[in-house]
Amino acid sequence: MEAMEVLNKSDVLKELKNQSMNLNYTEQEKSPAGYNYAAYSDLKFYVTGIFIPVGIITNILTIIVILRTPVMRKATTGLYLISLAMADTTVLCAGKGWIQMF
Repeated sequence: MEAMEVLNKSDVLKELKNQSMNLNYTEQEKSPAGYNYAAYSDLKFYVTGIFIPVGIITNILTIIVILRTPVMRKATTGLYLISLAMADTTVLCAGKGWIQMF
């Protein structure tokens, strides 16, 4: 039988680091589970390009409708919905920062 080589933890980590440095571009974009990060990046670009403007417009329309309806303007629910729409619009306007987290 062949003698098995015993590696310590630091040797294994160095070898893994060396292997990861030698990967070509297409292999780097795939995760161990096989997900393609380039496709995810493209999808994220187009989806956020749709959701952010649509979300901002609908939140502004929600605020306008609630403020023009006298019953909703005086109700607690209306005030809650206005504050929720304003907070959501703020998050959508600052979207570039939180989108890069994913």
